[in-house]
Amino acid sequence: MNQLFFDFYSSSQNNDFTSENFVFFAENQLAHNLLQKFFSIKNFDDNPFKIVAIEGDSCCGKTHLVKTFGQKHNFNFINSEQIAKQDPYDLFCHNNFFAIDDLNSLKNDERLLQIINCAQESKSMLVLIFRNLEMFQLADLKSRLKNFNSAKINQTNPHNLKLIFTNILSRKQIFLSQQVIDYILAHIIPKYSEIVYCAKAIEFYSHKNDKKFSINTIDKILKQNFYRFDQL
Repeated sequence: MNQLFFDFYSSSQNNDFTSENFVFFAENQLAHNLLQKFFSIKNFDDNPFKIVAIEGDSCCGKTHLVKTFGQKHNFNFINSEQIAKQDPYDLFCHNNFFAIDDLNSLKNDERLLQIINCAQESKSMLVLIFRNLEMFQLADLKSRLKNFNSAKINQTNPHNLKLIFTNILSRKQIFLSQQVIDYILAHIIPKYSEIVYCAKAIEFYSHKNDKKFSINTIDKILKQNFYRFDQL
């Protein structure tokens, strides 16, 4: 059986990262409140936060939540190529907001520590987004990250996962029956990455087929995209 792979988010989908498309619930409220306070103070010397960290599992909405503030506040995402190739001091400007996404994937702890130090020396305000603090190896980096104001988005309940799932599909003009939705949620692991991957698998299928989804169709999609469904 061949598993299909595809990007969760392409550059053409950046307009999806709005507050109108974000599903707010208790598990992301702390992160939202922290970011709201952080972005409300635009002067480095007056901002008590300087650098904040947003932690959470893959696909929990960390990047989306941060980007919702881009509608009201100007800030720049620093990408992995910039981190690898540019002089760190050229990345930052005094009294400007910046964000670095998916720190865990960069796999250069010493470089990340250097970037953080340069941000502070440049008096720039920075949002750091990562999956798990324990994935970092450099003790000095872990120590610095622990000292920043931070918020973690924890796994949420099945009801909220269902809201996220239907939200993703509705933005792609894909509407499933309640019976099909309940069947899917009963057959996948209840966590963020699972529902996002499943939604994207359904979207991928719909590009080559019609958008009418029966339980038989869903079984086919699950078998194509999730190894553990080989025996369905």
